[in-house]
Amino acid sequence: MIDMRIAMGGLLINESSLLRPLKHPLDACITNWNWLHQNTSWIMDKVAQNPNLQCPDKIMPGSFFSGTGMAVFRCSDIHNDTDPQSWSLSFSVLIRPRKHSGQVMALLTGDHDPLVKLHFTQQDRHENFKLILGATTLIDIRGPSRLCNGQILNITITESEATLQIGDQSGHQSVDATAFAALKTSWFKKDTLLFLGSLPALDKLGDGWFYYWGCMQDIRIQGTQIDFNQAYFKDDGVSAHNCPAPKQRDKKIGK
Repeated sequence: MIDMRIAMGGLLINESSLLRPLKHPLDACITNWNWLHQNTSWIMDKVAQNPNLQCPDKIMPGSFFSGTGMAVFRCSDIHNDTDPQSWSLSFSVLIRPRKHSGQVMALLTGDHDPLVKLHFTQQDRHENFKLILGATTLIDIRGPSRLCNGQILNITITESEATLQIGDQSGHQSVDATAFAALKTSWFKKDTLLFLGSLPALDKLGDGWFYYWGCMQDIRIQGTQIDFNQAYFKDDGVSAHNCPAPKQRDKKIGK
């Protein structure tokens, strides 16, 4: 009698045994299980208990954050041939959140000191967005109505001014030269990290933030689209390449 092991969505061998590096966990949805016509109720029970394993009826391109995790990227892996003398920071994304608070993005040093943070919380029945440079809140603005329908968000930080725009709402603020110099210097270091959807649970980062729950589409930093296949770390609660499609009446995207 030979024991057979079947793996779905990953490998049963140690990654170090591979001839070529491979991020083997499957980031996809599997339905209609049929294991040689055997009983699959044990699989169905496991799927029913874990929302991250359940398949949406319809999907669309994007990255879905389930409200329990984050994705992390090394900035050194992101193509950037900008002249350091004329460098500025740009970040853009289309967000379609499912709740009224969340950490959209953050840039942290290798020691997890905050460089840039962007999050939103609910205030007076509206979402308020805060852009923080270092320890200073630069911009605090009310977000557009019906954020859940999808809104394009843009951040630009130059040596003289920071701009935050979400849909038809925008804010501007002058930038402290020392804070900008620290940001620029850190960007060109190999250990600077981009966090999406959450922050690490560290005392130095405080507790005034929440996991992002919802879809992000066309995530770009420095004009380069983020490739989740190059993630330094990705939580199992983040679906890299698809989002549940919104209902027909919710498809309008803010401009």
